[in-house]
Amino acid sequence: MENIRAVNCEGSARSIGPGPRSLIVNDTLAVIIHYRSPREVGELISTLPKHGIALTDIVVVDNSGEFVNGEKELFGATCLTLGRNAGYAGAANLGFEVAVKRGYANVLVLTQDVTFDEGCIKLLQARMAPQVGVVAPVLGYRSDNARLFSSGGRITRHGRTLHPGQGGAITHMGGEAQDVDWADGACLLISVGAWRAIGGFDEDYFLYVEEVDFCWRARRAGYGVVIEPKALAYQEPGNYDPYYRFRNLPRFTRKNVGLRPWPILPALVRDVTRFGFKRDGKRAFWAIRGVLGYYLGEVGPRPKTLLSSPQYEPIAPVGGERKVLLLAEGSRDSLAPGLARRMETLEAHWRSRGAIVETRVLGGAYEGGKLARISALMRQKASIPPGSTVHLVALAAPHVMGYAGVIALRNPDVRVFADVCDSTLGQLRHRFRVREYRLVPSALTYLAFLFLFSRHLTSSYITERDAVQDRILLRGERPLVIRLDPPRSRSSRVEYDADELLCVGDFRSFHVRRGVRALASACQEWPNPHPPKVVLAGPGAEREAERTPGWSSLGWVDDPADIYGGRSVVFCPNENTTGVPNKLVEALTSRSRIVCHVSFEPLLGAEPGIYYWRNSNDLGRAVRDALVAKVVPDSDSLILRLTSQ
Repeated sequence: MENIRAVNCEGSARSIGPGPRSLIVNDTLAVIIHYRSPREVGELISTLPKHGIALTDIVVVDNSGEFVNGEKELFGATCLTLGRNAGYAGAANLGFEVAVKRGYANVLVLTQDVTFDEGCIKLLQARMAPQVGVVAPVLGYRSDNARLFSSGGRITRHGRTLHPGQGGAITHMGGEAQDVDWADGACLLISVGAWRAIGGFDEDYFLYVEEVDFCWRARRAGYGVVIEPKALAYQEPGNYDPYYRFRNLPRFTRKNVGLRPWPILPALVRDVTRFGFKRDGKRAFWAIRGVLGYYLGEVGPRPKTLLSSPQYEPIAPVGGERKVLLLAEGSRDSLAPGLARRMETLEAHWRSRGAIVETRVLGGAYEGGKLARISALMRQKASIPPGSTVHLVALAAPHVMGYAGVIALRNPDVRVFADVCDSTLGQLRHRFRVREYRLVPSALTYLAFLFLFSRHLTSSYITERDAVQDRILLRGERPLVIRLDPPRSRSSRVEYDADELLCVGDFRSFHVRRGVRALASACQEWPNPHPPKVVLAGPGAEREAERTPGWSSLGWVDDPADIYGGRSVVFCPNENTTGVPNKLVEALTSRSRIVCHVSFEPLLGAEPGIYYWRNSNDLGRAVRDALVAKVVPDSDSLILRLTSQ
């Protein structure tokens, strides 16, 4: 009853060190998932050494915070305190993170109430083989050791999870291991290699069905899921939560290939009727709430009330070395700088989570005609490995969003992300507000594709604000927010008078064109005969410069450091409606003086070196003030404020 090693892992599972293991004698790490029962955990730890699991090979993942201040009854086992409930899947993934860093080959995942017959764990270890991903024992009831709870499960074509023989007498079948569709999560011996290959447990389930989903994906990846009939363990299962049942089972059949949709309506009518006969209205309401949660795309723990939403933060978005394919239209040489910058941000996001990222090019030149781009895109026959993740940079291109949906439908066992970046509804509202109707059909098509395919893929956005605006469109999983990570410029801090105005952006966009028209009007009304020198930089800059006498163009610029700094003031023509303009962040990091729309003032504040304009009447005033100013702001605080919204 001594020497607990407590590790506080709140916030990140990556802080776990490898531990003092110069020589691994046992290739199995036991991971005990604890929730509000320290006595049972203590009893389980005390029995594991009798089954060949040393104290140094035991990790307790505490989902309830019982061991925050240490617990004397843990007998020297390592305790990982999360500070919150990460569910079965999140706790198991955290245990696997430890196993990977310490070099274990297998992980024995245990719930806190499980007990074993003599020799059970050694039989499981002996049954493990290179092509076996999961080995489990025959499970009985702790209250009646002669009664069978599970000898492996079967999955019907409609995704029903069955326990053949449940409730009958346990018979020692002996002989070879039995292949099953899935095994109960009370006691699972899992190969670390299999866990890494399929990307770990899906933490969005939180509780119930996560082990079914894991076993199903392991089998599709070529790993066996077997029951060792000579190994016996016991647990006492509780009543299932109808919210998780009606939320997770339809999600399981929708997510995995080879299964028909789970029959929600018949199951709901049957269970609600049964709860009504038992006068259990609360469980009936939670069953209905689970169906609603499925259609709303809720993930993580159950809401605290019937009308609230779940509060969820995943532990390991990518388990193990999952492969991520980052797809974009065009090529690195022809991509718009903003799109290339977004791709770099997505690459950094996935690599920081331990993924292996491969970037591929789709279609032809980005500035080709619409029909040519669609034709080139649909001819793609990219090879997508089973169990991988595909992240396609869709932005505002309807045909790219449609292609993302095609990938999701053709590859049900591949997780597909579509980078929407800016709010689709926000962009559409802004187009109507500024009476830019030319691109409304394209925006409506994009919106329809997003709504249609949202049940088959996950959307990603640049800010939480954009994700919230589009929430009504998204019928599947909760969107992912991947904020812009601005690069640090090589420019040094200087003080100077400016002699030119550098206007940056994608000049094919209506957001930019409106600001450019205001700038042209301000130059025409300049109070002296020598208006400022205006230089345009970005996609479509050449054509835009030809429309206004005296303006020049730099065209597309790959490296922002080539244009920012020097004797120029940066003009950002966008308004703060959706997203965060890449060019604005790049200008901040270069410590240039900036003229931007007043809609950015709540975000940037009244900082020196930032000059705001409201309309074309006062844009000239803002430009004149910026040209004669001699203070360049230290923009670090602005960058933090901008990227944390």
